[in-house]
Amino acid sequence: MEDPLCETTLGQSANQSSAVDMTNLWHRFVERGDASRRGAIEEALAREHVRTHDLAPREPAGPGILFFDEVDQPFCDLVRETSRNGLGRVLAVAFPQSVVRGKDVWRLLRNGASDSLCLGPLDPPRARDCGAL
Repeated sequence: MEDPLCETTLGQSANQSSAVDMTNLWHRFVERGDASRRGAIEEALAREHVRTHDLAPREPAGPGILFFDEVDQPFCDLVRETSRNGLGRVLAVAFPQSVVRGKDVWRLLRNGASDSLCLGPLDPPRARDCGAL
């Protein structure tokens, strides 16, 4: 029996209505220069049982993760495209040592990101909320 406190107005539990299939997430790395971090990030996700696959060109985007090192107009365009103008769930994750200011976080959210995080050092993998900076 479900807890009535978890029911939504549509009769679905909160878990049913907002759950994301953690086995069917896409990812894309948008960075200049060193791509050596990619393997470590993918391994860290796998250790936490988050399975992802590369976002293929023209793939219908569902929930996914964009890893980035700079917030610029082309990246904002990618966020808007992959989130379908905010209708889909896209997490924007900044690489360690990326300079992400508060106004950049708001820009990502306005362009459709569901949330934005800054990845901490990859050993051990940690994430902290960029918005608190």
